[in-house]
Amino acid sequence: MKPHVLALILSTAVGGACLVSTRSDGLACTSQADCAAPRLCEGGYCVVDENACPAECNGGCDLTASPPTCTINGSGGDDYTCPPGHHCDITCTGDACHDINCAGATSCTIMCTGDTACHDIICGTADCVITCSAATACHDITCGNLSTGTKAGRCRTTCATGGCNDITCTNACDCVIDGCSGGDCGILACPKATGNTYCTGTGANGDPCIDTTSGCSC
Repeated sequence: MKPHVLALILSTAVGGACLVSTRSDGLACTSQADCAAPRLCEGGYCVVDENACPAECNGGCDLTASPPTCTINGSGGDDYTCPPGHHCDITCTGDACHDINCAGATSCTIMCTGDTACHDIICGTADCVITCSAATACHDITCGNLSTGTKAGRCRTTCATGGCNDITCTNACDCVIDGCSGGDCGILACPKATGNTYCTGTGANGDPCIDTTSGCSC
């Protein structure tokens, strides 16, 4: 057999082998109890249900809403990430959550109640409403575009006395901070309004950010 013909046959055989789909025994199931969400037991294997509630949404979700809503009940000091494209209602009470990430979400409502209820919170370009309702309830909070350049994302943060550490909204469209007066919080970095002044009562960095009536918007 000519070498180039043999090479073609071998190439076809190898290529064809790549098209064969093998199933992992690790995904075998006999009942739904053998499969973790969002997989379903179908045909003896755990397969992904594209219409299932994301596994992160331990409090349930409403996939008919626009955007889809996801409820997360924090516990055990775990990290929590809002599924991309969803709105998340996240509740953390009494050292329940570690870091919270809403960077890929559409929006998040985050309630941190009790000392060290939440650690760092990242909202990115998502619109976030954050409440830190006890001393040390939250650590650092970052809102707005995580890359330099364009501004995106809106945040409203309410901090009890000593409830927040550093809050960074430099690249946010809008950032409103209630509380944090008299140095109760850490370093506050606000976005700038028209005229290249910070969106604070004094127009200087370091004071709590204020509303879009000062021109602090995209």
